[in-house]
Amino acid sequence: MIRPYFHKVSVAPISGVCSTNALALVPDDSHRGQAIMALSSDEVIAHATQTSNGTTMPRVNWDVVAELQVAVPPSALAERFSVLVDEILSTCQRLMFSTRSLSEIRNALLPRLVTGQVDVSDLDLDGIVEKASF
Repeated sequence: MIRPYFHKVSVAPISGVCSTNALALVPDDSHRGQAIMALSSDEVIAHATQTSNGTTMPRVNWDVVAELQVAVPPSALAERFSVLVDEILSTCQRLMFSTRSLSEIRNALLPRLVTGQVDVSDLDLDGIVEKASF
């Protein structure tokens, strides 16, 4: 809700609670994809920004945003679109958790590598670097 011009729209990857500074929306399953894409669109963010209240920390006026009208496709089409969006979001979520896991592993190993606590002298590091695709 605060400073909507930062385009802070996300799909929560886990269950939980949020502060009152966030709007938590649960779309109808059949139109989930459309709701996610519409709410994160530049047009909705621009409207939320233009109609926000406050100067230092502008806040979204939910009553105004809730009145936005969006074309609603037939349910069958919306459901097919939601499947596509869910596949993309699922991939993003897997990558996000993989990145977090790899960062934790790196953070645990790096000090041990630097101090010599982990021996890598038998590894073919040049071969590993050549095989890596950056």
